[in-house]
Amino acid sequence: MNTELPDRIKSFLIGILLPAWITFLAAGYIAGQQTRTRHGLPLNRLQGLGWGLGLLGMALCIHAFGLRTYHNHPAAKHAVLAAGAGSFIAGLYLWFR
Repeated sequence: MNTELPDRIKSFLIGILLPAWITFLAAGYIAGQQTRTRHGLPLNRLQGLGWGLGLLGMALCIHAFGLRTYHNHPAAKHAVLAAGAGSFIAGLYLWFR
């Protein structure tokens, strides 16, 4: 049985669509439009930016692990992972500052 098509569909869903949706959610926080968390906690501007950067970092890490193309290019995969981890850590710093 050929598993090429199901693998490509999983790669597209997990590697492209899921990170795009998370990035869409992060954009409101980074732009300063969202002033509350999903649970209703109020955020100041720096906390909102931290929340958005944390979401963006998670999206980059999911993208690096989920996109099948990165299996052939490990240097690019590690660069995207490093950018995602850096963004997530910066988001945590701003969130708890």
